[in-house]
Amino acid sequence: MSELEGFNLESVFQSYSKEEIQARLDGLEVDLANSDDEAVYHAIKKVLLFQIEGFGVSAFTSGMRQYKKGGRLYRARKLDAITNKIEGSDFWEAPKRFITEYGRLNKPHQQLLYASTDALTPLKEVHLQDDVPFLLTAYDIVEDLEVLEVGMKIEGMEGVAKSVREKLSVIDAFLSRHFFNTSENAYKVSSVLANKIFKLGRDGWCYPSVANAGGVNLCLNLASKTRLKVACSFIGGLVEGKPKFWSALLVGNSGRICLFQDWNQTPSIAKNIHDKIFCKPSSVEVAVGQAQSFDPVDFPLIIIE
Repeated sequence: MSELEGFNLESVFQSYSKEEIQARLDGLEVDLANSDDEAVYHAIKKVLLFQIEGFGVSAFTSGMRQYKKGGRLYRARKLDAITNKIEGSDFWEAPKRFITEYGRLNKPHQQLLYASTDALTPLKEVHLQDDVPFLLTAYDIVEDLEVLEVGMKIEGMEGVAKSVREKLSVIDAFLSRHFFNTSENAYKVSSVLANKIFKLGRDGWCYPSVANAGGVNLCLNLASKTRLKVACSFIGGLVEGKPKFWSALLVGNSGRICLFQDWNQTPSIAKNIHDKIFCKPSSVEVAVGQAQSFDPVDFPLIIIE
């Protein structure tokens, strides 16, 4: 019998009341501004892990989500207003030299690929202003992606005892509070949570968007980039707060980038590219309700150290 098989949710929490768990989590003490990743990790682990039969054990509700081949993801980035050159690397993760601070899941200089399941969410995530152009890239999923859910609504907990669900909810609230806080120090905590604790997803993580209610973000390991292919990209800007596209881009098999601006011509290559992605003209919002092919598998996860 493995160590994991020796535990169940009832045994994890039977010696601790909901109030005791809450008190432990409220007692997290670490000087985030002056602590490195290891110090933050050990402080979090100290309050999350409960000593049972010589093991440090904890649990939280989560699930694996599979995004199927044939689905689509989107990524946005700001462009320099005076730039006149787009390279193939611009469609993917940010260069390491530009990653100088903690992000939602990344450490400084750690490259991860952030994307979203609709087109509006990434535009809101980068906090665009009317005078700043953007590059919006659409990816085709060419191989299934498997990611760990963080902070998502969990279904299928009916078989778990009420007292255990209440205790799990305390831990989940603690994780969500630190994971979705937008302060600089909170990013350090969420980065440590992702890299040290939520490290079970094969391809990365998915989590609710803070910038766009109802939106879902994915954060993918770079090794999983091969599961995506650039479908097309658009250069645009905000007009009275709404996105407007100026150029449509395609990437050829040779890596050559072709730019089209023939919106007012008939036929229009740019408009044809746009309509294939968004289903009808002039509506980036169409993608918000676009069905995504994924299989959620929800379950409580048990951590053993």
